[in-house]
Amino acid sequence: MNKRKGVVMLVVAAVIAVIPAVMHMSCLYFGPACYSYQMAPEVIVESAKAGTLLAPIGAFVVSALFLLMAAYALSAAQFIRKLPLLGLVIYFMSVACVIRGILGIQLWLRFPERLNEFGTVSNWLWLLAGILFFIGYRLVRSDDKTQT
Repeated sequence: MNKRKGVVMLVVAAVIAVIPAVMHMSCLYFGPACYSYQMAPEVIVESAKAGTLLAPIGAFVVSALFLLMAAYALSAAQFIRKLPLLGLVIYFMSVACVIRGILGIQLWLRFPERLNEFGTVSNWLWLLAGILFFIGYRLVRSDDKTQT
């Protein structure tokens, strides 16, 4: 039963990671306004306006990292083969996501005018994803240990 809960948590975390990957890639289609809405650094927005390669390459790299996070979550859920350093990467992703979420939430609490609704929601989702990566992996792992 714990394993099933852990798998669900990891799949939800994977979905949370895939959504921003798609959103970042959508900037290639929607252009500078999309980069700006997603709070990209000004240099990226200017690159998109100028048509240089920095913005699209950056969007691709960031999207690839989010998809890699999803792949590790699916690996931990045992939907795909075990990826290298699975435990270490899952724990690192968990910590990074929780820190990202907490930093964004404290910014929202202190300076709400600096964040749009996209930024506010993404902070909460990254915090949730970090918690789901951690607890989901622990549940799957603990259930596997009890069955061996």
